Amino acid sequence: LKRFTGRSALAVSPTFLVDLPGLGKHTFKIIVQAAMRGGARGSLNFQATRGHGTIALKCESQMPSLKDDTYVVVVEKVEGTRLGLDLQSRMGEPWWVRGIDSGLIATWNLEHPEERVSLGDSLLEVNGVRDLAKVRTTCMQRGNVRLVMRRARPAAPSFAVRFGVSAPAMLAQPMRGPVCHDFMAESCCSLRSGDEIWDLLSGVDRRVKRVRVVCELAQTSTSVSAP
Repeated sequence: LKRFTGRSALAVSPTFLVDLPGLGKHTFKIIVQAAMRGGARGSLNFQATRGHGTIALKCESQMPSLKDDTYVVVVEKVEGTRLGLDLQSRMGEPWWVRGIDSGLIATWNLEHPEERVSLGDSLLEVNGVRDLAKVRTTCMQRGNVRLVMRRARPAAPSFAVRFGVSAPAMLAQPMRGPVCHDFMAESCCSLRSGDEIWDLLSGVDRRVKRVRVVCELAQTSTSVSAP
């Protein structure tokens, strides 16, 4: 309680573990910073803001990085043969495999099951050509065709995060949010501008002289990127 009425500008909770679906157990902490609407946060303390501030949830653990899932396919294209790839691209993104028909790639898959081309995989380059407009033309050329592919990746799990300030028997202020957040891309999550200022003293438990901050997480994404 003293921290939210004194000259401190920051309060940090002890670390705690959260088991994130798809990412495992990670260490988090809650960071509360003195702030008020229209005020410059860096020059404020809780005494000046009368116990008002922002709340953020910060992941302290190192999130797993996405491994390099590129692989190479080399086939010999002679007259009368075809790759048998049905390719599609969206909004300037790399070509990706929408379908596989009979042809050289289907044969490659039978002979190289450990490096088989799968639906959703991306075609990054053909014979060193990466230009989106030229890739398909290069696929039609005869001779050795070297394709650099990338596996379809699971989308990074994202979470709907809500915040609240709780009094002993009930929520002192209604939960706010959710905001959709990817902790693999950004370790710290907070509410959007305009909705982030809290009256922290409204949630004081006078018996133990503590403020209870509530944070809820719910997984929102389990889809696959293709890309």
